[in-house]
Amino acid sequence: MKKIILLLTISVILLTPVFVFAVENCNETQGVCSPAGTDTNWTPETVAVRYIKIGVGFIGIIALLFFIYAGFLWMTAGGKPDVIKKARDIMVWAVLGIVVILSSYSILNYVFDNIKF
Repeated sequence: MKKIILLLTISVILLTPVFVFAVENCNETQGVCSPAGTDTNWTPETVAVRYIKIGVGFIGIIALLFFIYAGFLWMTAGGKPDVIKKARDIMVWAVLGIVVILSSYSILNYVFDNIKF
């Protein structure tokens, strides 16, 4: 039973960004949006942008898990300075990782928007 719950949880976590970004290219003239996001005019640029957005979504999930883990460590530290320092370091590195990823995403977004291949 635990394996099934774990498998379902992992599936939901991995598929959530796909469903979130799937409705991005909705064709409103048809009146119905494809849940898979299938459209006929895919270029390598749109595919790359979509995969980058999905990757940023996964990294956001991983950063959230690091914050939850660090918060759990901090709350269960019991006043031990070494555990509190470890939790604080995890939070600092998670924030720095998010800053690096979001800045690289913004640079790539700028490149894809302004430079036509």
